[in-house]
Amino acid sequence: LNFITNATERVRIDANGKVGIGTDAPTTLLDVYHATHSQITASAPAGHDSSLSLIEQSTSAPFGSASVYGFQWKYDGGDNKLYLSSGVDTNVVNRLTVQRDDGFVGIGTVTPARMLHLVAPASTYAAIRIEQLTANWNAQLEFKSTAEHLAIGQNISLGGSAFEIYDIQDSALRLVIDTSGKVGIGTNGPAQKLHVLGDAIKFERTDYAVALQLYNN
Repeated sequence: LNFITNATERVRIDANGKVGIGTDAPTTLLDVYHATHSQITASAPAGHDSSLSLIEQSTSAPFGSASVYGFQWKYDGGDNKLYLSSGVDTNVVNRLTVQRDDGFVGIGTVTPARMLHLVAPASTYAAIRIEQLTANWNAQLEFKSTAEHLAIGQNISLGGSAFEIYDIQDSALRLVIDTSGKVGIGTNGPAQKLHVLGDAIKFERTDYAVALQLYNN
């Protein structure tokens, strides 16, 4: 079944029920093609919502209903946020929020206060995991401002599994913790629990309390 306007085919429904828009050979249930810019728009009046649900179901029911499982992307025109929610039966839980006006992203929260804001569910660790599966490649987190560029992680400059704080801007290792727990400052091979090489160590207090105590047990 073809739909033609101005002598040009616009829509085709093939014998398998696949629908092609801009293509006469659809490969999925809905196949949209444009030579320069393919775009699908879901719109609603001001202050209302537009959504896309990706679900599996045993009954003909919308997202958030009994026996319906999956995810939904929803732009909420009332609070100007994009939500990704999961649904298991009628239990719908927000998983990710993007605020339209400032771009802040929340995981586990619908009111992100920073560019990335994570909130763990009750009795769950709030953690970020950075994992490298290729040998001898870095696993690191970087912090960059207009004045400095630092990285923390593993295999940044030394290789192996030591934890490093590395100054990318000055190409200098600032601190290392090796796999035995030894800490090195100014050295990449600490020989003791704390090994400082280079400048002196300064202990300073604003009162007269003891600044450093040494014990031998």
